[in-house]
Amino acid sequence: MPYKNNKIIYFFLLFSLPVFAAPSIIPDAKLKANKTAQQKSSAPLASTTFSEAHISKSPVINLSHFLQQEQSTVRLTNNSGDASQTALSLRGFGDNAAANSLILIDGFPLTNPSLLAPNFNSIPLSDIAHIEIQQGSQGSLWGDQAVGGVVNIITKHPRKFFTHAILSVGSYNTYYDNILIGNKGTQGWSYKVFALLGKTDNYRDHNKQNSNNAAMQIAKQYARGQVSFNLQSYGDMLYFPGGLSLEQFDQEPQQATEFHNYSRYRTTLFQILNQHALTGTWLLETHLSYQKTNGNGFVFLHFEREDSQLYFNPRLIGRWRKNKLIAGYVGQLSYYQMNNSKMDNRIYANQQHLYAQLTIPITSQLDFILGARKAWQINRIESGISESVHALNQVFVTEQSIIFHATPALSLFLRRDANFSFPKANEETWLPANTSSLQVQTGTSYETGIKWERKEQQAQLSIYRLPLHDEIAFNSMQTANQPFGAFTNLDDTLRYGISLSGRTRLTSKASVTAQINYVHARFASGNFSGNLIPAVPAITANAGIDYNWNENWGTQYNALYTGSMYSSQNVANVGRKVAAYWLNNIALQYSRKYFIISAEINNLFNTNYASAVFYSALTGQNIYYPAAGRNFSLTAKINL
Repeated sequence: MPYKNNKIIYFFLLFSLPVFAAPSIIPDAKLKANKTAQQKSSAPLASTTFSEAHISKSPVINLSHFLQQEQSTVRLTNNSGDASQTALSLRGFGDNAAANSLILIDGFPLTNPSLLAPNFNSIPLSDIAHIEIQQGSQGSLWGDQAVGGVVNIITKHPRKFFTHAILSVGSYNTYYDNILIGNKGTQGWSYKVFALLGKTDNYRDHNKQNSNNAAMQIAKQYARGQVSFNLQSYGDMLYFPGGLSLEQFDQEPQQATEFHNYSRYRTTLFQILNQHALTGTWLLETHLSYQKTNGNGFVFLHFEREDSQLYFNPRLIGRWRKNKLIAGYVGQLSYYQMNNSKMDNRIYANQQHLYAQLTIPITSQLDFILGARKAWQINRIESGISESVHALNQVFVTEQSIIFHATPALSLFLRRDANFSFPKANEETWLPANTSSLQVQTGTSYETGIKWERKEQQAQLSIYRLPLHDEIAFNSMQTANQPFGAFTNLDDTLRYGISLSGRTRLTSKASVTAQINYVHARFASGNFSGNLIPAVPAITANAGIDYNWNENWGTQYNALYTGSMYSSQNVANVGRKVAAYWLNNIALQYSRKYFIISAEINNLFNTNYASAVFYSALTGQNIYYPAAGRNFSLTAKINL
């Protein structure tokens, strides 16, 4: 029998299904001005970096699985059984994590008009040059959504002909196949093409998924710079199995309670990146993109939706005397529409940003960073049942940082950076009674830390405090005006925590990594003052070992811990918490010059856990969305 509160949860999920936004495949700048301006600016901050060599050795096939296995600073949340439908949580965010972290692909922010989470799994791992996870607010430099932190992904630039292919089969009738081909031709021309086909039944009944992806890039390098053109189309169809009661979850977690709900999405994206050296030390970098997502399906009602966004960001990067300067403008026009038999909502949004960041070398060892951003958002909200509403949001944020390079290996930092998150389009259409629009969410991150890094060892410690005002979140309380709940501005919230991580090579054959994160996330005022913010575990941790038996054979083992927490929407902190759990994964690899074959076991000890748990205020019970049990995969990666 279907669990009777699934309908409430699914109406919430309907507004948080992922956008299948295409990845940019644009090369990172090789110009002198770009190197000069950003040589040391982010390295000493609280960050984790993964190199191309590290990524290529991983047995996994997509980015979400890679992040989940490699570290615990970024927590991935999932509520549909789809590995691509993940939101990144940095520094203590739960259901609203997707709107409080920022993913960048070669400088293009993967943001959307609505709460559609970006599908970063469409970025082929074989095309990633490096990944940098920057903890802490980056509001002055990167703006909207850079609240908990930024995940910066840089892709490769073809220097010669190459082919990367992945073929993987696994449990639940999973099949995955992709190919990436690139080459650098004469007179500065280069190209890359990418294609992907994937299908899986997923762990649960009525949870089948089919994905396809095609991308093409053409780039031209000229005397003073380079220009790149990227076109991509991505499609996905997914069936939803519904949530389970605790009894159903314990008895048979693979069962479905809904058999009609599904979604179908198609996203197209066009991007242009131009990097032009004005002088030997000044670079003009211009990002221009347009993306459009069309979706339809059945989530208790037939629906159709559209998300589109035009993004323009020119910026100057270079030196002013001995100082490093980044200054730019962002213009963004977006449109959102949702149709079903109960609603016809449209939002037209216009964002404008002006920003600058100045790095001042006080001495050869001491850097002082100043940053500022002024941003405006104008929304025209048309709900179909009332007159259109115009909402204006404005925000001004600043940054002050001190970085002390004590030695080439040791750095210390102290920083303050304000942040903000503008209301998303569908948040503005699901409002409480007597509320015409939401306030912009604002806050300030205070942090300090120390980082020590050598070739074979690295360790870092960071401590932070993050108070927020008008945090935007979903409130599941049912009213006559909003029978499925509404989005609202919360009372003041506060997060503070500590992260400790390290890696070292024990021997010529073995290396280990470890990380532990603590966050205390609570309501700081209002009716729930002192209560913990739901869906946020206080402790997350991970540990891993990489052992090479000989030149060709190796083993990778990792364990990930997620602490106990209150279920999503349980702001009253009633009932029992969702239990803590460990996940263990192991892989055996055989590698030669041009290929790697991996046999992997995920969830080695068959831990029974849920990827998402929602609390129903109506029944006082939890609704569970089970995650996969023990599963297997066999993957071949070919690099020519």
